[in-house]
Amino acid sequence: MNPFSAERVGDGRVFYGLCTFWTDDWSVMGSSSGIPVCPKCGSVGFETTLTKWMVGVRQHEMGTTGAVAPSERRDPHPGYVQMIVWGKGRCFPNWEIAQQAYASFLEREKAFA
Repeated sequence: MNPFSAERVGDGRVFYGLCTFWTDDWSVMGSSSGIPVCPKCGSVGFETTLTKWMVGVRQHEMGTTGAVAPSERRDPHPGYVQMIVWGKGRCFPNWEIAQQAYASFLEREKAFA
């Protein structure tokens, strides 16, 4: 089941942190003086709707983020949606470490398949 499905997100809000890689349902985010923060590292973050979040994630995977016409497509990022779904609730200090952790996860999954 997709952890970003409407049934799992509750009120439809998604938090994404500035700790480079952290996202989860709004209900589990932390707070510092009323400012939303990552509950793992305390970095500030933002709120968006589930619909906008998933549209952006899918567009990034297809290389169409911000594209107005098909000729403006950028490089696609295959597997990005699956990585974001896998990363829900995990906090990483930078994108490279997040990618390494995901690659290790995929290798372990392949070993048990």
